Amino acid sequence: MNGKTLLQSMTEIDEKLIREADLTMISISQKKHRKRIQMATFAAVAALAMTTTAGALTGVFDHRETVESYLHGNSRKQLEEKGLVTNYVTENDYFRLTAETILNDGFQIYMIATLEPLEETAQEFLAMHNSFSVDMPIIYTDTGEEAEVFSGSVGFQTKNGKNLIEFSNHLTMLEDRPTEIQLNMQPKNEEYQYMLENLSIPLEELPMLEQVKFQNEENQVMVLTPLELYSEESLTLPDINHQIYFIKRDGTKFSVGFDGRDGLEISGGARSDPADSEMEPFFYVLFEEIPDLNEIQSIEFYNANTNTSVIYEKSTE
Repeated sequence: MNGKTLLQSMTEIDEKLIREADLTMISISQKKHRKRIQMATFAAVAALAMTTTAGALTGVFDHRETVESYLHGNSRKQLEEKGLVTNYVTENDYFRLTAETILNDGFQIYMIATLEPLEETAQEFLAMHNSFSVDMPIIYTDTGEEAEVFSGSVGFQTKNGKNLIEFSNHLTMLEDRPTEIQLNMQPKNEEYQYMLENLSIPLEELPMLEQVKFQNEENQVMVLTPLELYSEESLTLPDINHQIYFIKRDGTKFSVGFDGRDGLEISGGARSDPADSEMEPFFYVLFEEIPDLNEIQSIEFYNANTNTSVIYEKSTE
């Protein structure tokens, strides 16, 4: 993941903090109320009106370099070892899209994909556009209605000759119904929009990633997953005056921030605006590398302005 290209799929984000992190926000859908998260089992569905090819059921990514472009260190290897390889292929006359992995940590659906042109017109389009946005709504396929999620857009980039896509969509509540992600290209020149039509990816029974809960003295809860740190409190994202530290079982600690100077780098994050009474609070940061959840004993939020810390200890519940 790259903090300069990550596109947030949230509404009510503190735009000043986004600018400080040098992130880009595109095509954000407005939702006034965020419900408490309740995960459903995603039903397997047939993708509609498209040509699909099921990826080989192996433990190896079709395009390892795509995954390693977004998740660093040994993250790709961890996903393969844990059987979190999707390799779902969908294509039309112009493009083939391979969903390398689709992950569900209870708070976000996160996808990494590779986009390949299949003919000359598609190749020419990619040569003219080194980036564009792709709206990816989550649709209930039995009725065609959009699921009640924070629907945003995904960025496209070309790196090392590969066309890469990263998508993160924040969940509120999904019903146990046939569901899929659809792709709608949004280039500046609308005449090319047809080229990503009829590409969709079914959300099958996505396994839930591990969650580790942490709690402070005021009984506020924070959840650590392989993808992110999440809280239903509105906390301050790391900046020059605010720092997050992960403290290991042996007492050593390392920072969690946008620059990754001596610890775990994050690619982006968002929080609710506490002044917005219509919005329930939330906070999250997304990791560029999967941390060792078992090693982390506590989490510290340090405020340099007041020289104070709030400690979240691993919950025994």
